[in-house]
Amino acid sequence: MEISMDIRSYRLYKVRKTLMELLYDRGFQISEFDLTFTAEDFINRFSSYPSLSDLTIFARRKDNEEDSIQCVFPYSDPEKKVGVEAIRKLIFTLTNENVKRSIIVVENGISPGAKQAIEKGKELNLIFEVFLLDELVVNITRHRRAYKHSVLTSQEKLDLLKRHKLKESQLPRILTSDPMAKYLGVTKGQVVKIHRKSETAGSYVTYRLAVNTRTLDFKKEDAQCVELIPIKRIISALYEIKFP
Repeated sequence: MEISMDIRSYRLYKVRKTLMELLYDRGFQISEFDLTFTAEDFINRFSSYPSLSDLTIFARRKDNEEDSIQCVFPYSDPEKKVGVEAIRKLIFTLTNENVKRSIIVVENGISPGAKQAIEKGKELNLIFEVFLLDELVVNITRHRRAYKHSVLTSQEKLDLLKRHKLKESQLPRILTSDPMAKYLGVTKGQVVKIHRKSETAGSYVTYRLAVNTRTLDFKKEDAQCVELIPIKRIISALYEIKFP
């Protein structure tokens, strides 16, 4: 069957597909049908010229159905940023439906007023993530050269630090704005486990502590402690290489 779809509609199809994969990778309940959704399926459900409001996605976490998320595409002029009224409407919807988390997909970013509205929404314990359409057209985690990233649980983080006798501040950093961290919804203080491959070392694992800025906020006692740690122990902790 020949499919008629303009560029904008095709991009929305690809973005929705990436969102489904993103939610699945984060542990939310996503059906096999939604994961294998084709362009033809997209047209049959939303038409060749879909309304953005129809693309809203709602999902619950597999291990905790009370933890839900809503992915929305606020309407706005493609040439303009999403305004404050769209965010206020979203906050009203989230609070009424008892949803604490939302992914906002926009074409041209959000206005300063909308950013302030999001900050006020956070005071209601709402969690917001903002993605540009261009960031989701392609799923970066599916690229053959992408390293596998995963987020440690709180207990796994404690076990890691205890096992290698390290403080949190002694781990290397990864920005929460890093594309892979953003895809996984990583927040400040979480630890990301990265599986890497090397022609010389083979497969190995490294860890990164999520931070919001590039500034290294070391305490004086932490800096002194770093100097006293044997280099072999640091290498062992970061790359899980065992020394005799």
